[in-house]
Amino acid sequence: MGGNLGGVAAVEEGAGARRWRPARADGVDERMRDKVLGIWRELRRRRVVSTIAAYAAGGFVLLQLAEILLPAFGLGPRALRILLALLLAGFPIVVALSWVFDVTRSGIRRTRAPEDAPDDPAPAPSALVLSGVMVTAVVLGGLGWWLVREAESVGAHGVGTTSSIAVLPFTDLSEAGDQQYLGDGLAEEILNVLSGVDGLQVAARTSAFAFRNGTEDVRDIGEKLNVTTLLEGSVRRSGDRVRVTAQLIDTSSGFHLWSRTYDRTMEDLFDIQDEIAGSIAQELVGRLDLPGGAAKRHVAPQEAQDAYWRARAQMGRRDPVGLPEAITLLQGAVAADPEYAAAYAGLADAYALLPIYAPAASPADAWTQAEQWAEQAIRLDSTLADPYASLGLVRALRQDRTGALQAFGKAIELNPSYAPAFHWRANVLAEMGRLDEARRDATRAALLDPLSPAVATDHGKILLWSGDVQAAGRELDRALTLDFSYRPALFGSALVALEQGRPLPLQMALTRWAAIVGAPMTVLGELSQAMIDFRETGVPSPVDASLQQLDAGQELIGSGTLASIHALVGAREGMLRWLRAAVADGSWAEEYLVVNPAYDPYRDDPGFRSILEEIGDIG
Repeated sequence: MGGNLGGVAAVEEGAGARRWRPARADGVDERMRDKVLGIWRELRRRRVVSTIAAYAAGGFVLLQLAEILLPAFGLGPRALRILLALLLAGFPIVVALSWVFDVTRSGIRRTRAPEDAPDDPAPAPSALVLSGVMVTAVVLGGLGWWLVREAESVGAHGVGTTSSIAVLPFTDLSEAGDQQYLGDGLAEEILNVLSGVDGLQVAARTSAFAFRNGTEDVRDIGEKLNVTTLLEGSVRRSGDRVRVTAQLIDTSSGFHLWSRTYDRTMEDLFDIQDEIAGSIAQELVGRLDLPGGAAKRHVAPQEAQDAYWRARAQMGRRDPVGLPEAITLLQGAVAADPEYAAAYAGLADAYALLPIYAPAASPADAWTQAEQWAEQAIRLDSTLADPYASLGLVRALRQDRTGALQAFGKAIELNPSYAPAFHWRANVLAEMGRLDEARRDATRAALLDPLSPAVATDHGKILLWSGDVQAAGRELDRALTLDFSYRPALFGSALVALEQGRPLPLQMALTRWAAIVGAPMTVLGELSQAMIDFRETGVPSPVDASLQQLDAGQELIGSGTLASIHALVGAREGMLRWLRAAVADGSWAEEYLVVNPAYDPYRDDPGFRSILEEIGDIG
């Protein structure tokens, strides 16, 4: 038995079974198919299909040409994205106009209605055409205005309103492969000269030199370093002869903007670096003149230059071995040339950093040496930014914050791209409670030196003290991606978790930190819970035994960090004891005592106030 039951379903009978199946709606299917085919025939009759195909093909060709030609005018990926957006925005306008009009030999005419239709189904063209023309005019006018502005910017500044560059270490192509220090030194000298060019942002040495091997794509390097151009090159030395090759590359396209090879003697290295820097300045900011009177620079003998560049390579290690070795080499450089200002500036840097990375050094003695060498470098060449920054760091550590800010300001005036000056000034401003200014400087330092875990960590701390906990967490996470074992970043991550009231991330961060510093991890579960409890209730927990185990590892952990941990669990006496020790060894400067929330419960404590007064009454 079968049939149509009200056009809904039919029933089939089989061997003792009944099965329902959908009813056939042949009439409905036929009408739907005819309607779709009718629309398709009408689209083809009105040439809409062929217009879409032509528009797609033309747009594809246009995008391909734009990708090749736009970089020649200094226009990067943003221009290509805007062009793509315009093509997509124009698509519905083209389709609508194609439906309404036909292009014939006698001109553009409105498309006729199909002969078998009594009424004209085409939409009234007036509103559609007027809207299309207006939108097209606005879009094209906006594009034209933008291109003119970009072209003017390129004409005035080379590549956009803010030109930026990273100078990568020059590759050593010498037969013996023992001249990498020479390539590093040449790149650093060029970087220093370019840093003083007004209108040019230069990535910090520490970040740029992270791409020593040159295995990454230039586009990726440009994105990571926040720069639009890269300078890379090579150096080949044979006896007293040297061949230097340099190329300037656009990071948005990978194209070479400029390239040159120099065959000279070693005595001509300063001339080479000035020629390269001058060519780059002309290419990027339209200027040939360089700051500081490059032509008047003191030229040290080859022996002194070699010692200086080897010392800079050792100093970049930032460890208890590299810094003393750098000092020995720099002392040899100034012995060979007592007028070598850059070598004295290097000595100032090395001695200022020595107590931080080599704890056995006496802070007072090291700072005295750093101050003397910085002042000597300034007497010989007052255009160098480095000794002013070193002088600022020493003054800050000696609690002369006003003098430190003046020295940092002078360093930044001489070299607006000198990241250490912004970094150290941000820390001093934070110590003084001037968090808005500190945050601006820390952000600037992170922009100039984006691959430095130290810069990222201090930036994250200042964000935390400013109350921006989420941003602080992101910046500290970034620091840990740069160096997963960087102890200050690990401890900073714990502080973020504590501020957010998250016990598990707090304990995990402290455990990772303890594993790196060698502290006993067995006590961290109890201490992390005590931190949470004290933050929520203000009542200290009995954790003396755990604190005593941590105190035993003072040499590994540091006085300032121990003071912070004692403060976070409410152990007032231990906090004051370790703060006094931190004042003696200089590690108090890492605690930001005026703004660090860890010390908020002790703001009115007489003991805490006396320590603030001892370090300069910055509260």
